[in-house]
Amino acid sequence: MAFAMGDGMNIFKNTGIACFAVQHDSLDRIRKHGKPKLKQSALKLYLFLCKRTSRGVVEVDAAEVFKQTWLTKNTLPRARAELVRLKLIDAVLQPGQGATYTYSVLNLQSGQPFDPKANEGSAYFQVPVVSLFTDALMQDNKVSSLVYTSVLAEANRLSTPHLSLPSKKLAALSSVTPETLRNVLPLLVSKDGPLMKITEHKVEVLDPYTGGSLNGSIGQKEETFWHLSKTGKRVGVHELLTPENFIIYYTAELPDLVPGLAQQDVRCQFHSDSEPSMSVNLEEGTWFCHACGVGGGMRDFEMKKVDIENRAEAWRAICARFGVQFLGKQRGTVVSEHIYRDEDNHPVSRLRRYEDGSGRWYYFVGGKWKLGLGGRKRIPYNLPNLRAADVVIITEGEKKADIVSFLGLRDHNGKPVGVTCTGSANSWKPELVEYFRNKKVLVFPDSDEPGERYSEVVTGSLKRAGVPFDVVDFSGYGNDVRDYLKDRSTVELLDYVNSDWLEVKAAGLAVAGNPHDEI
Repeated sequence: MAFAMGDGMNIFKNTGIACFAVQHDSLDRIRKHGKPKLKQSALKLYLFLCKRTSRGVVEVDAAEVFKQTWLTKNTLPRARAELVRLKLIDAVLQPGQGATYTYSVLNLQSGQPFDPKANEGSAYFQVPVVSLFTDALMQDNKVSSLVYTSVLAEANRLSTPHLSLPSKKLAALSSVTPETLRNVLPLLVSKDGPLMKITEHKVEVLDPYTGGSLNGSIGQKEETFWHLSKTGKRVGVHELLTPENFIIYYTAELPDLVPGLAQQDVRCQFHSDSEPSMSVNLEEGTWFCHACGVGGGMRDFEMKKVDIENRAEAWRAICARFGVQFLGKQRGTVVSEHIYRDEDNHPVSRLRRYEDGSGRWYYFVGGKWKLGLGGRKRIPYNLPNLRAADVVIITEGEKKADIVSFLGLRDHNGKPVGVTCTGSANSWKPELVEYFRNKKVLVFPDSDEPGERYSEVVTGSLKRAGVPFDVVDFSGYGNDVRDYLKDRSTVELLDYVNSDWLEVKAAGLAVAGNPHDEI
């Protein structure tokens, strides 16, 4: 079966749910081989390793594996041997005590360590961290993890959390017997923390944090709108989307609603209705009138009730209903603005960053800036300077690129150094490496975990493309080059970098007074 690659197949995208990548073919191998208990043990270990790996490799001792997976001294070696036999991992025992192994999760297409960010041909899907590493699921020695992961793979393949899966098909998908499936389903649909919802011939993947629908709240998750919680914290209005609040809201609006029934039909308030024609789901907060042909969530109900098209006003009324202050789309003031230009120095896109840490993209068309990227591909920052340079410095973020650009660095031939970035720590794409061919590259990463991942992804692409590079570590001086330059001059920076690619005699100035320091 052919799959699209990458995290486009991610039903958890834009939900804020932390996930890790698992290859479709790996799951298929585990499902098709071995006895049920061995499948479950092997899958537990494999999922743990996928979660823990950095670019496919991780060193971990047995004690940590025992703690996280609930495997035992007997089941762990068997699970490890099974994964090695299936050629899903390499496992090398390290000398010393503690049974520490270096594990490599293998890309089944290339045989190299699996790095989903490198996108090297192996199709994968996303698995939410919180769902699989709960004690209830890990302590279960049946095949609950296998069934759940199989459902996730199918949901991501079809790009929907709603699956048409009668019990026989669900059992076949999970490579278990119908009897085994019946034994494990109670754990997966438990009211204490349901991961799936099963109705007649249908399976729905749920939000592992809330137990609610991932996309059943049609049009409700408005991250751009905010309210002030009763504790004084500024949070997104989607925090109001709870079953308790659904009951309060719809009970006040629909006189014949029964609060204790999760799914029911009531009379519609938007037309003369002698017979119940509106279906309401109090768990997901959704409604649909079969006579009017419209539906949605709380926001949509409010908009139709007062006949408005302004979403902000609808949310304002809902916030008032729950006694919280509506804050609208407040982002604070613009703290920086960065223009991305093409090779001919024409403006392509603009990034504005705000006080709350958020950013907003605009694209340039017809002499005007319009919200969004307009379907345009991302390009490196300061592209004209990058193209003209032989030596290029890559920073993480536009602010740091501006600061380093201000120094006026030159290469060993006296030619200006290009200073660029691709955006934030998650912004690198493999195709961007084409801009750096025939260059020498110095990478100035941040020292935190996202910065380290960014550096690994960037340098991995450069290495595969045969681009010479060097990485400068600023961890002893703060988080990044900006921290290093707070009390140091350009000359000190050049001495610290110590690269033959750069001109030793500084062309720039001490950073004191640099106008970008305050950004």
